[in-house]
Amino acid sequence: MYYEDYGKKSNTVKALDIFLGKKQTYNRLILKSLVFSPKTVMQIAEYIYHNTKQKAGHNPVNVKRRIFSVIDRPKSRLWELSTKGYIEKREAKWQLTFKGFCVALTLFKSVDEVKPFLEVFNQMVKSQLLRMFDKHPLYALIKSEHVDERVKESLKRIEGDSRFSELLLFKLKEYTERLIKEGVDLDVLSVEEFTGLIGGKLVSWFLEAYVS
Repeated sequence: MYYEDYGKKSNTVKALDIFLGKKQTYNRLILKSLVFSPKTVMQIAEYIYHNTKQKAGHNPVNVKRRIFSVIDRPKSRLWELSTKGYIEKREAKWQLTFKGFCVALTLFKSVDEVKPFLEVFNQMVKSQLLRMFDKHPLYALIKSEHVDERVKESLKRIEGDSRFSELLLFKLKEYTERLIKEGVDLDVLSVEEFTGLIGGKLVSWFLEAYVS
């Protein structure tokens, strides 16, 4: 199956501290909400409200304010995710880092759920792909003007190809889950360290599948 069942408690979910205990529900929903677009705290609270079971008869405004307070107070949900490098704040809105984006992929169970944010993904990942090549040891060994041109031609050929985007999403999810299951604690990795680990795997796959 393309994605694991989100309803099952997989090894991936258990391995990350941000997905343990009472905080896991809000942390999951915060990451999932930001996949679609950057959001203010209130917009995140709205998303959480509409994606959790609320008690009947409660005033929706009061419930949303309570959610707002829980996720935004000092050393709470947004603070933790930001401190651990999963999200960052820009111009009064929260957004995913590359690490947060990859971890968020592990929370979806079907291709249909992924498709709405393919555009966001294209902007985030494809723009970084060439930069990942220059830092990869294997690429440094084979790098030449001819190879560079072949890489650029391959990237241009797949630009806008939704099938490639979906495959790349799958690879990012697969690599992220593999790191977690191998015992790599993503909570303590910086975004740069995480990007280096994933970038190395991604470049190796891309060179073999599209350039060699």
